[in-house]
Amino acid sequence: MTEPEYEDKSDDILHDDVFWVHGQYPGQGRLFGKLIVTPKEHYFHFEDMPETEAANFMREVQRVGRALRKVTGAVKINYEMHANTGAHIHMHLFPRYLDDDFPSLPIDYHANEPAPYESYEEYLWFIKRMQEELTL
Repeated sequence: MTEPEYEDKSDDILHDDVFWVHGQYPGQGRLFGKLIVTPKEHYFHFEDMPETEAANFMREVQRVGRALRKVTGAVKINYEMHANTGAHIHMHLFPRYLDDDFPSLPIDYHANEPAPYESYEEYLWFIKRMQEELTL
């Protein structure tokens, strides 16, 4: 698989031979802590992923989701799997809060302003906290 074009690595939370976990600034849906988990191996269709790799991917998504709830205090995480952008399986993790902009509604992916972070420094703090949590 060819890595996505990506110059600024400040969004990387985890980047190893198997998975890539990264944040987004300012953040889709204006949700503090929105992340993406991507397997390094390329699969266009989830059903083409061997069972062992699919299980490992879902285990990693669970691990990241658990850390994300701990770091953000989210009451719930919405998990959405996609393969349309970049034609590569990846999972979006959207932390949900009682006071977020879309209570009991689908997330508006086009809404990214204002940023859910008070500053870019706060966003980098979040990335660092996630890195720490996932390397425990």
